[in-house]
Amino acid sequence: MVAACHLHGKRQVVMADDLLREIVAAAFITPLKSLDVLQGLQLLIAWYHYNLRSVQMANLLFLMRSMCTNLGIGELLLQFPAELSGAPAAHPPDYLELMRAYAGTFYQVALTYNTGNKHDALMDPSLLANCCRTIESRMEYASDGLLVALVRQQQLSQTISQTLGYRASAGEGLPLAMLVASFQQQLQAFKASLAPHVRENPSLAGHMYTSEIILFEKLGLEPATTTTTTKTAAGVPDVQRIELLWQCLHAVKAYLDHRYAQPAGATPPRFICMTSFDFVYAFVTATRLMTCHAPGWDPARVRSLLAFDAYFERQLAEMMYISQMRRQVRRRRRPKGKSRGGGEGDVGDGEDVDIGNEDDDEDEENTVEENDPYDRLMKKAASLFTAVVSER
Repeated sequence: MVAACHLHGKRQVVMADDLLREIVAAAFITPLKSLDVLQGLQLLIAWYHYNLRSVQMANLLFLMRSMCTNLGIGELLLQFPAELSGAPAAHPPDYLELMRAYAGTFYQVALTYNTGNKHDALMDPSLLANCCRTIESRMEYASDGLLVALVRQQQLSQTISQTLGYRASAGEGLPLAMLVASFQQQLQAFKASLAPHVRENPSLAGHMYTSEIILFEKLGLEPATTTTTTKTAAGVPDVQRIELLWQCLHAVKAYLDHRYAQPAGATPPRFICMTSFDFVYAFVTATRLMTCHAPGWDPARVRSLLAFDAYFERQLAEMMYISQMRRQVRRRRRPKGKSRGGGEGDVGDGEDVDIGNEDDDEDEENTVEENDPYDRLMKKAASLFTAVVSER
């Protein structure tokens, strides 16, 4: 219901808060060892993360990992090896559902942290590989193939982030050109291995662009460790850095073009809700590219090539569209036959008819805006856009 009410702001807030209280009770107050609780937490994070504070988000993500441990999913993966031959094994009845929950947990955790500065392997890679092979060997649902591809793509992004993080801290590793070429080949090989219908999934395609941004951003946009500006913190000489910055620019532009390939209000929505982490990361990287100071780098030209202002205006238009839809759904779901003032109205066969005065309309819209976190988020984005435009 939290997902179904994504266009009914106030009702979604109430239901999500109730669900969060139930999950907390099932996890701590009256402990309940249940796959349903884990799946409920996954849905809550996926559809309601926009109204969760960063501390709440981190705590809930690690709570998901703890639930996977309590459910014994790791032990099951060790007890029942991946069915490479495709022959069924004596699995528990909910074995595949547990595998999907484990894979989904990794996907949500990795998607949240891969674009940040967290380089730790948050879940066992060998167990994940076993989990993906098991799901892939059975393929009960059409979405199983997409789930496996999403997990493997996030593993690749995690590898890139970990490798570059280690390189920056240790100051050693493969030569830069060899490292970049190796990861580019891995990205291309992974994309080529996907089935056409999976490869064309908008969310997965967006993740692929994000992996490229991570690769070039980590090497080209890290701040210099000295005042000589001859190298970045990643140990990249200025000559190579300019090339990396241009590749990062092209990756960000490709992501934004992909993200806005269709007009606002496209039905059904093209992206998984949690791809907002990729989106924010791409926008932040675009801002850093426009404010980067390096020999031979022209921020004004970068801003023009990115068409950043146009994309930002497009995003605000989309957010305003969603906000308006949430307010309209709120008004349409009034009890049939009732006016806004509480009196009876002649509504015929129960059609949604607006009855009341303009003051009531305005009061109701103001109340919805005050209670809907999405409207507050939209206003913050508008303020940020004003600040960014004023810096031109």
